Amino acid sequence: MVPIKILCGCGQKYAFDIEPVNGRMPHAVNCPACGADGTTAANEIIAYSLPPSRPAGPGINRPSASYDAPIAAPKIPPHVNAASGKKRGLLVPMLVGGLVVLLAVGGLYFSFYLFGPRGKVSQLSNDSLPLAAASPPKPVAGADAQNENQTAPPISAPNAQRLKELEDIYNQGLISKEIYDQKRQQILNSPSNDHAGQGVVFLDAFGNPLGTRGIALVDWDGYMANPAVKLTLTPAPDIQQFPARVTISATEPRMYFDSPSKIGANGPSKTITFRDASDKVVVYLSVFPSREAKDEDQLLRYEIVEAGGMTHNGNINVHVFDQDENRPSPFKVTVDFSYDESGLFSDPVKRQIAQQAADDWAYFIDGMNPDPVPTGGERIWIYPPVTDFSSPTLKPNPAGYAGFLLELYGVDDPQLRSGGAGSDQAFQYSHGVQLFLRRSGNVAVETKGNYNTLGWMLITKDNDWWMTDNFGNHQNDFYSIVHHEMGHALGFNLSYTLEKAAKYRGDFESAALLAYHGKYPKIDKWDHLAGEIDDASRVGAFGNEYHGEMPKARWLITKLDLLCLESIGYKIRRTFDLAVKTATLPDGSLDSHYSTTMQAKGGLPWYAWSVESGALPDGLKLDSDTGVISGQPTLAGTFTFNIRLTDSSEQKASVVSAPFKVAIR
Repeated sequence: MVPIKILCGCGQKYAFDIEPVNGRMPHAVNCPACGADGTTAANEIIAYSLPPSRPAGPGINRPSASYDAPIAAPKIPPHVNAASGKKRGLLVPMLVGGLVVLLAVGGLYFSFYLFGPRGKVSQLSNDSLPLAAASPPKPVAGADAQNENQTAPPISAPNAQRLKELEDIYNQGLISKEIYDQKRQQILNSPSNDHAGQGVVFLDAFGNPLGTRGIALVDWDGYMANPAVKLTLTPAPDIQQFPARVTISATEPRMYFDSPSKIGANGPSKTITFRDASDKVVVYLSVFPSREAKDEDQLLRYEIVEAGGMTHNGNINVHVFDQDENRPSPFKVTVDFSYDESGLFSDPVKRQIAQQAADDWAYFIDGMNPDPVPTGGERIWIYPPVTDFSSPTLKPNPAGYAGFLLELYGVDDPQLRSGGAGSDQAFQYSHGVQLFLRRSGNVAVETKGNYNTLGWMLITKDNDWWMTDNFGNHQNDFYSIVHHEMGHALGFNLSYTLEKAAKYRGDFESAALLAYHGKYPKIDKWDHLAGEIDDASRVGAFGNEYHGEMPKARWLITKLDLLCLESIGYKIRRTFDLAVKTATLPDGSLDSHYSTTMQAKGGLPWYAWSVESGALPDGLKLDSDTGVISGQPTLAGTFTFNIRLTDSSEQKASVVSAPFKVAIR
């Protein structure tokens, strides 16, 4: 059996074992993600992996795993005329053919001798080495034998192994000196040398090195604060003089580190110091949510300056799992501006931002089948255009709706503040059954700004989330403040029966809150989560947005906020919980290649996959890192099994499982 590992141009990695037939794939193979043909790449690996039929001699080259092998045209016997099909004399074709073969072999040898094999964009995950004929060279005693007087730069363990394998091949006389030099330089310049943590070793929350696979971030489904990944940084052995200052940075403006750090249009940066060779520094890294539902690959760079002035540079890969599904919400929050007399919401951009904030809250509320409310069937408290938040009047809903009605309007308040509240006039009903929830509320927005007269910053792009910290001496983000006041109208307010009980108790209580937060979150007189930090994202929870461990910028819904709303009666769509997204697996055919990839959602990557009970079909195996199930089924039948999924949550790894059935015919 030959192990095959392929990295498709779309970014999908897949692997399987195959028994070659006549030195080639017995069947076609395609990328499980995009369907691109991978047969040629697989044949190249087979050609490199199988032993040669005879010893290599001058001018005979086996293709490397990345060699771009041409597709052969249908062969026609040399003594048959291709056009007429008539036989022709053999002498001249044989002479000409012999000459062509000699020229071709000589040209191939010359090409490999000067340039080595050319690469291909497709690309295998293992960078195999070309084998070429050469007279037995002088043995190499170490990677830097040819430059004995030069100090070799430190290299990663994987690249050191690659160098050793290259030396062994060269010392056996299987490649020329030119090819050896070329491949050696490629290994030394390989980005994986940096990824392995040259100068800095990156460890995950469980102390495992991340150099080979990189860092994983997740953008949870829905517009909310994403979890922060814990990284422990420690100096590699090549750092000699301490203290050593390390600056880590990225170019993606949506990425950010814990404070103190910098954020901005050019990406985040953070500086730490290694005091000695045993020092360990904890850093948190996260990504601001996007609405694009597209995975991303970024690069985290670092620069080290030792006490003596020597510098080191390196990088490590960062993969962002974007789990946005952009599903329609079964619960609708209707935004109405009919009672805005201030003109604040005559601006279409402000209307757009307000509607987006309402939709973001609604996305996490599951369908509770609320009964419809006719026109005039609901009454909402509305404050006058100039107000000190006293003497509101009741106004009827101007149109019928189902779900929740939000009346938004501008006010001029002496304290330059905004406010939001639920209406205490009627409860929500579902199929005639009363719920302990309200069905309308109001949001009054100060026209001049938030606790200042600087106006509003209208941010509409996710990449600009960092532009204001929302403090009183700065222009505030319109989305942040409107989003917050909508939270009051939707649940963080005394008009809600169970929120009122929580406020009298002093905290929100539920088993889910205790399991997630380790305690019941406190609620203060302003209906805020006083001093509470969301455990996953490490940002301040509702009403505590000016605090937390991460940079202060746009305010977002947190997991803790949603669990509090759940505790007062809302049915929440838990898009953040770890779950096996894959619902069913495809059936397979006997002796035919099988490949499919398990999908996860929620939780915190990296993910680990395993077979919890039962057994995969004979001939198939599950890759614990990628979730790929692949192989060639060797036994017909119906197979049932449970797949177990574990995440990398710092506090306690989440574990879920799901049952599957695969028929092999």
